[in-house]
Amino acid sequence: MQWPTTLLRHDTPAAMNSGVQPHYDWLILDPQAHRNPDLGLWTMRTPAHWRDWPKLQRLDLTPLPRHRRRYLHWEGQLTGNRGHVHIAGRGHVVAHLWTPARIELTLHPHAANHATEEPIALSLTPLAAGWRGVVNSPVR
Repeated sequence: MQWPTTLLRHDTPAAMNSGVQPHYDWLILDPQAHRNPDLGLWTMRTPAHWRDWPKLQRLDLTPLPRHRRRYLHWEGQLTGNRGHVHIAGRGHVVAHLWTPARIELTLHPHAANHATEEPIALSLTPLAAGWRGVVNSPVR
């Protein structure tokens, strides 16, 4: 099955004032959501846009609290002086394996003109404080 995903560019006040690069929040509708409609979005912080992931080959993801589903389509000013988010990418994932010990998926980013960009195959394994993502290869 295909699950919607969104990449939000998160500009924090600290980053905006100091010139530090923004980070990205990666949101995926959890594949378990069909069993639990109230389940929030699987959400991770990543330092890079997903178009850069194949060049990096490996990335460390920081877990964030589950977000409400509306954040798949929402952008704007955050409350509590937490900055601003805007949608940096949309697409879908195909989850081949989704367990607490390992996630295998293929990310299918959608370009702004609604064309599909090059898919990215990822293997995710848990770390003590997050997840490690390994880009297996672009899918051809």
